[in-house]
Amino acid sequence: AFSVEKVTGKFFDEFRVVFEKTKKEFEKTNKNTVCLWLRSKYSDEEYKEQVNKFTFTFLGRIIFLYFLLRKGWIEGEKNFIRNWVEDPNYHGLYLGLFQPLFFDVFATPEPERKPEIKEQYRNTPYLNGGLFERSELEIEMLKANKLVLFEDEFLRSIISDFFEAYNFTVDENSPNDQEVSIDPEMLGKVFE
Repeated sequence: AFSVEKVTGKFFDEFRVVFEKTKKEFEKTNKNTVCLWLRSKYSDEEYKEQVNKFTFTFLGRIIFLYFLLRKGWIEGEKNFIRNWVEDPNYHGLYLGLFQPLFFDVFATPEPERKPEIKEQYRNTPYLNGGLFERSELEIEMLKANKLVLFEDEFLRSIISDFFEAYNFTVDENSPNDQEVSIDPEMLGKVFE
């Protein structure tokens, strides 16, 4: 049996490492584009805060995706993300997979979706919640025509090595304690 405290601590420690790696990757990949633009708009302290917020929101969205996957809410496939990430022929994971899922699917009611999104995501619901709406910074970046990029290999790495290592369950009191599970209650403790 796994101790919830041990799993919580392990998840939190690993999340902190993934968070720092993601910040570094964001700054490396977007150094001459988005980061220059951000540095021109903000003080050093505010710049760091914006990068932290963006990173935290991005990773929080991915965590939430894993809860949705567990419920089968992304095209009825529990391995939807893994299938895309493990396909070596698929390129442009952030702009081609994650951004459309976040903004064009979960943040857009079905009748308002673009035809190609309606076609690709026939069985994925609109989620009426703020997590998948563009943040103020993301709206500013969109208006300024600034695209965030992440290297595919980096995204494949954090998905395969971190997110896929945990069982994100929607049952907070699952009797199956043989799995290393992350449930909403535990996640609340982690982010406190």
